[in-house]
Amino acid sequence: MYTEKFRIEKKIKQYGNNYSSSQKPIEDNSSYTSQKIKNLHKFLENIESESQFSQQDNQIDNNFSSNFKENEYNRNNIEELNLLKMELTEANQTIENLKQMIKKEQENQQQQELTNKQNYEKKLKDQKEELEKVIERHLKFIDQLILDKKEQNQQIEQLTEKLIETEQKYQIQIKEIKDKFAKEMKQNKELWLATEIQRKEKWSYEKTQQIKEATIKGLEPEIEKILSKNKQEIQKLNKQHQKQLNDLRESVQEEYEYKFKQYKEKLINETEELISKERLFKNEKMKDQINKLENENSEQISNLKKHYEIELKEVENKRKLESENYLSKIKEIQQKNLEEIKEIQQNLQKQNEEEMEKFKEKEITYYNQELAKKTLEMKKKLEKENLAQLNLLINKVSEENVNCEKEIKQKYEIKFNQMENQYKSLIKNLQKEIQFLQKNEELENMKIVLQDKNQKIQNLINENEKLENKINEQIEQIKDLNNNIMNIKNQLNEKIMTYNQQKDNFYQMKKTQKLNINQKSRNQIMIFYYQTNKYKQIVKALKESYLTKNKSILNSWKMQKKELKIQF
Repeated sequence: MYTEKFRIEKKIKQYGNNYSSSQKPIEDNSSYTSQKIKNLHKFLENIESESQFSQQDNQIDNNFSSNFKENEYNRNNIEELNLLKMELTEANQTIENLKQMIKKEQENQQQQELTNKQNYEKKLKDQKEELEKVIERHLKFIDQLILDKKEQNQQIEQLTEKLIETEQKYQIQIKEIKDKFAKEMKQNKELWLATEIQRKEKWSYEKTQQIKEATIKGLEPEIEKILSKNKQEIQKLNKQHQKQLNDLRESVQEEYEYKFKQYKEKLINETEELISKERLFKNEKMKDQINKLENENSEQISNLKKHYEIELKEVENKRKLESENYLSKIKEIQQKNLEEIKEIQQNLQKQNEEEMEKFKEKEITYYNQELAKKTLEMKKKLEKENLAQLNLLINKVSEENVNCEKEIKQKYEIKFNQMENQYKSLIKNLQKEIQFLQKNEELENMKIVLQDKNQKIQNLINENEKLENKINEQIEQIKDLNNNIMNIKNQLNEKIMTYNQQKDNFYQMKKTQKLNINQKSRNQIMIFYYQTNKYKQIVKALKESYLTKNKSILNSWKMQKKELKIQF
């Protein structure tokens, strides 16, 4: 008996050490699951070992007397109850550890969600700021274009005013030239008339003197000849004079026309040069501005593309790495669990065989020595301990939550069926012994004791059924945990989908902004071309007005020329 107590105490210490080692902080899910599975396998293998011990005890009891069988059976029940107590405490502690780990995981997930939200909010803020900066730049550029347009309109107005002023100046100069020409013509005409009158007077005076002399001489026929000759000479002189006047008029007109054409060409060339220079300057300005805008837009677009491509690559790489790490961890955990299960099974089989052999040797010697002494004491103690242990079991079974998987459940059902068959075989053997011992009056008390034992065995069977139900409930809890994990995975996938949708929306926003910028630039270019065409039309109209005025001046000049010819 003392050796058996010593052996039980050793087992309890070993079990406590294993449990304390399992209570250490678990950093990874893989180590935690492996320890959990080890504890569950230990629990089941302890049940197997106890069942094997009970089978071997039954074999030994069959060899010994009926009293020895009863004592041994009671002792095995006590050991099983102690082991069940230890296993229940271990199961409760594992449940508490699992709850703590679940809480920690939930807290970590909440922290990760908060950090992800903060990161996404920061990114969105940065993107908003960048887009606002881009919009401000475009607005500034539009304002600059509007200012340039206003400046160009002002310059066009100034040019038109200058053209009007130059036209007025040229008209004044033309009037002055016409007045000077008229005055010069009048002066020349007056001088010519005065000279002609003086010359005629001289000629007439000379001719009168000659006539007088001829008269004095009395040469009348010669006078007539001279008169005829003089008339002819006067006609010739008049013709020569008219030719000279015509030549002078033509030379003066040619000089005037030549000078007028030169002056006109100078004015036209100067105005065209000024207009071409200003046009080239404005075109170069607009081209430079358009090129700058296009370069800035292209640089911004390329930078945005590079930035978002880098971010996409980083996110995809992170997602791939996380998925690969997750799969590799799952595979490693599965392999470790399988290897640990195999090793534990092998070690437990070896330990059970060794302990069974040692137990047989010790029990045989122990029963031979102390059977007769402590049968009555054991009966009383067993009855008291059975009642106390059954109450403890009933109280603790209501609080246990053991996490088991499907394979463990199947193994436990097989073992439970084996235990039931063993208990049924024991009950049959006891009933046969009771029938055999009913003949003796001394064995009637033993019958009562055996009936009590049968009731206790039935109670144990009921308790095992309760344990089985609790194990099923805990398996359902495991399923719920797996469902929660799947829900968390789905949430992560949904977050990834939302992130991809946000990314697509951002690309669409970027495309729309690009299209708006291109449309604005096109509209500005169209406005510029419209303004240049307007400017060209204004210049053409000015040229046409200038040409019409020149034509009108020429026509007026020709009319004056004709009038002068008529006067002469």
